[in-house]
Amino acid sequence: MPLITLLRHGQSEYNLTRDPEIVDAKVTDLGREQAEQVEPEHFDLAICSTLTCTKQTLDYTRITYDKLILLEEAREKRDNKCDFLEGEEFWHETNVQMVKRIQKLKKKLLDFSKTYKKILLVGHCQTFKFFLATNNDEILQDVTDTVLANGPHLKNCEKVVHMLEDNGAGLGQNGIGLKTDQIDERDVNSANDL
Repeated sequence: MPLITLLRHGQSEYNLTRDPEIVDAKVTDLGREQAEQVEPEHFDLAICSTLTCTKQTLDYTRITYDKLILLEEAREKRDNKCDFLEGEEFWHETNVQMVKRIQKLKKKLLDFSKTYKKILLVGHCQTFKFFLATNNDEILQDVTDTVLANGPHLKNCEKVVHMLEDNGAGLGQNGIGLKTDQIDERDVNSANDL
């Protein structure tokens, strides 16, 4: 069963301001500091969302890797302008659409794990909530706002090692988080954690 290390991006401009006009939010100075505090580690494969804040977070860490892949499936749930790249058309992604995208992401991770032993996935709050809030494909098909609201929540630059299981259908099912490293111990307003 492959182990995947999940790393949420550092504080973004949107996390700080909640400005609905920000497109493709970048990390703040605090986000950079958070990323610089992430424990150095080497990975065979690093996977980032296509959004700027995840790429910047990885760049600001002392994490090393042999190969980097930018994956569309790893990007944030499309709810706000900050979840879009410059020039992309704005639309709202439903929970069902997000579930299907997470299934594709899990399948790709399982496929990558056949070639790469240590994998890092740098992503976003909602992406990881969908990724972690379910433990089998039956539940995965019925993700609700309540499940997401009460599900696991990674703080900015929090790192979790997660076991990903193949359920035989190739879609994968989540295992148990094995280790959590809380990177920034400062008391940050909860709105900045989203």
